Amino acid sequence: MAASCQAAGPSYTTTGDVNSWGYEFDVQTRWAFYPADSPNLIATVFVARGLGSAGIVLTDVDLLGEMTLSADFLRRQLLQQGDRLYFRYTLTSDRLVHNANLLGAGLVATDGALRTDDGAVELACAAAQTTISAQRQDGSWPYGEGASLGWSDNFHTAYNLDGLLQVWLACGDQGVRDSLDRGVTHWVGDFFGPDGEPKYYRHKAYPYDIHSAGTAVDVAARLATWGWDTGDLAERVARWTERNLVNPRTGETYYQKHRLWTDRRHFVRWGDAHWALGTSSLAMLRESRRDPLESAVAEASGVMAHAG
Repeated sequence: MAASCQAAGPSYTTTGDVNSWGYEFDVQTRWAFYPADSPNLIATVFVARGLGSAGIVLTDVDLLGEMTLSADFLRRQLLQQGDRLYFRYTLTSDRLVHNANLLGAGLVATDGALRTDDGAVELACAAAQTTISAQRQDGSWPYGEGASLGWSDNFHTAYNLDGLLQVWLACGDQGVRDSLDRGVTHWVGDFFGPDGEPKYYRHKAYPYDIHSAGTAVDVAARLATWGWDTGDLAERVARWTERNLVNPRTGETYYQKHRLWTDRRHFVRWGDAHWALGTSSLAMLRESRRDPLESAVAEASGVMAHAG
């Protein structure tokens, strides 16, 4: 298949029979409010990808069908159409948030590739192109479009790379690959200190946040399995995190490390879940194994034969 790009945790709650998920608490962001138990794209994508991975590992078509229902929810309820295609973060706002768009495109592309649905893959590529077009010359992206959303940070940049990786594995498009390469170069060069400390902003290190750390280990490790030179980064961030943001006795994560003190609050969704995801991806890298869902997609699309 060659489609063109030119044209988890206990804090998740299901939102009915449409395979979408949200949080059990109200959320106020810089750009929107959404109430408890309302669906959002980010939660839905992480749960759906987990279901898809389990479906591949267990050879369970029902679990893969659950992922398909989530991808269908994104296409039916969160796809913004018009002059440009993109996936919205929530049902109640049409604001373009780039990491949400790319993660949504990644899920739709993943599902489409596995079902040999070229139309779904092409749709995902078109949505990804909206964010690719917003990529800056230095390889970075603004968080979103509109007033006060021009900033970028470590873990949202990693989410952008994650979404682009899923789209590329599903379609093999060179434009997606080029954007991903430029984004990886920027992320690796600008967001980490010499010991692997994950800076929050490129020009402002503190606070070091467990979400940035766990996500960095996860994304860097999975990128390395596909040929990017990010394996050493994954190892360095993991070692730094174990020394600074993980309780050595219980294994529970700490929230943030500041210049003079550490905020030792423990959050399962924000910290433990993403740290577990990161360490599992790193373990697969160490064993020269790839993410099973990603491998299945790359094999279905034909990208596997050309991957590093």
